[in-house]
Amino acid sequence: MEELIKWEHTIEALKEYAEFFMRTYKDKLSVEGHIATGDLASKMDYVFDVGPGRIEVTLRLEDYWRYLEYDTKPHYPPYKAILDWVKVKFHGNLPNGYDGELPAKTETLEKRFAYFTQKKIGERGTTGTHLLEKTGNEAYSKFNEVIEEAVSKDVEEAVDAILLTAFAR
Repeated sequence: MEELIKWEHTIEALKEYAEFFMRTYKDKLSVEGHIATGDLASKMDYVFDVGPGRIEVTLRLEDYWRYLEYDTKPHYPPYKAILDWVKVKFHGNLPNGYDGELPAKTETLEKRFAYFTQKKIGERGTTGTHLLEKTGNEAYSKFNEVIEEAVSKDVEEAVDAILLTAFAR
């Protein structure tokens, strides 16, 4: 059975919304200094799935987005993952003023920094950025009316087509 409503305007508005969302999220990640490897920003994408009576837009992100977005309870992340992050994030240039005691099993400043970062997360957890939430609120404010108008236009066009067909008989 053919779908009565074509949803062309709605799909176009939702694509604009998704593009704006991704662009804004990438900008926020960059401005707030949350780009290490760049994978989260560069591999971000969205998928459209349109079917009978539904339109779904899904944002696809690297799995670790949750750890950036939300607060975490104290836990000990894998040391190697922290060390790899330190190497990528700082490229050998650790933050100014960093000074910590050298643990017995570490021999470089990067390893020392990774050790203390792991220890801090183990004691305090992490504070999430909530950048996805902030981006979502901003995108919703900007596109809510646009999407409502697109839906109305699609429904109006479908009703006009039904009426035209009914009166043509």
